[in-house]
Amino acid sequence: MKINIAVVEDNEWYAKLLEHTLRLDDTHDVSVFKSAKEFLGAYTNDTLIVTLDYRLPDMNGKEVMSKLLKRNPQVKVILISEQNEVDIAVDLLKNGATDYLIKHKNLRDELIHSVEKIKKSLQLENRVVELEKIISADEILHSEIIGEDATLRAQLKLVNKAANSDITAMVTGETGTGKEVIAKAIHNASDRKDKPFVGVNIAAIPRELIESELFGHVKGAFTGASIDRSGLFEQAGSGTLFLDEIGELDMALQVKLLRVLQEEEYVRVGDTKTRKVKCRIISATNLPLEQRVQSGDFREDLFYRLYGIRIHLPPLRERGQDKILLADHFVTAFCKRKKMARKVLSKEAKAKLSSYDFPGNIRELKSVVELAITLTDEDVIEADSIQFPRISLEKKLFAENRTMNEYEHLILKHFLDRFDDISKIASILDISRSKIYRMMKESGVSK
Repeated sequence: MKINIAVVEDNEWYAKLLEHTLRLDDTHDVSVFKSAKEFLGAYTNDTLIVTLDYRLPDMNGKEVMSKLLKRNPQVKVILISEQNEVDIAVDLLKNGATDYLIKHKNLRDELIHSVEKIKKSLQLENRVVELEKIISADEILHSEIIGEDATLRAQLKLVNKAANSDITAMVTGETGTGKEVIAKAIHNASDRKDKPFVGVNIAAIPRELIESELFGHVKGAFTGASIDRSGLFEQAGSGTLFLDEIGELDMALQVKLLRVLQEEEYVRVGDTKTRKVKCRIISATNLPLEQRVQSGDFREDLFYRLYGIRIHLPPLRERGQDKILLADHFVTAFCKRKKMARKVLSKEAKAKLSSYDFPGNIRELKSVVELAITLTDEDVIEADSIQFPRISLEKKLFAENRTMNEYEHLILKHFLDRFDDISKIASILDISRSKIYRMMKESGVSK
């Protein structure tokens, strides 16, 4: 990595001496300036080290250093003077100088030593910043992502990498697994955390409005466009734009989105003015995009543009005891939000939750738990307050091919979870109590 160093020196002999000394290290990129005005006019924050003559023709070193530190408090300034004046040296070091050197026969050695010491300090500072980012990302993940499942935690390590880079990221997983939570965690742990996070569900927007929603439009662009309107790219600014359910994007819009990502600019609907894309893109999908690419329903080139870092969230049914960790979390959060006395799940309620597959994943678990709290008047939430939606049974039934015997046992388990009364279940299913007991014995299902 190149280190940009500026030499500000009006004495030509010393300027050449300093430049030659610094260029002995090929990692140094050295620029020389003869006056304060020339230097300040050309200075950018990419320059990390400045050697500064104390007595320049147009300004003294302290004045230059003061202006410089206001523009970039992180820059390292080495003041160089012909006089060994202790009072001046102490004053300069107290006001921000990193070092103070004298123009004498040992100047070259002292300059090399000073620069090397600064470089080690910069390396340490950079490492501290990197560690702070990692710690920040971990804190965000542990506060927002509940779960200890090994597969999940392995994927969450990629969140740190995504947060510390600026490439596109794609979050995949079934509906309800928490893809938007992951996208927000990446944003909140990144350098863009103080900028907007803008999310949109592509599947929720009518196809004819998606282009306007993403890129904005000008007045008169189409019927009903009575005013100029900014799009989501513009609203996200230098922040993050989260495109949820990206697999639902219409093919015509896929072409336009690809062009935007390639050219890093877009045009409002009905306009001719190009605008720069400044935001970072995170997308999400519950669809197998690779299969949609193979079937011709999703552009391969757009797929690779969006892919970047991929984070795959496992379904809740594969996360073991995370169901109970999440359930306890939702109970506590709901009671706190509603200012209710704290409730807890009984052992039986937890067992009932553990035995269920949750096709709707975390979203369904949250809904089931909050309903159970609402139905419970006591401090302990019992198993009979745990009720699973009928739609879940349908998803569970037809998620994969099963034998008739397996279907029977699955249906029986569903009703056993809902009702305590065997007679009532027998009446609903129009079978005898003895058959229910026989099926329970065959499948190992119990109340």
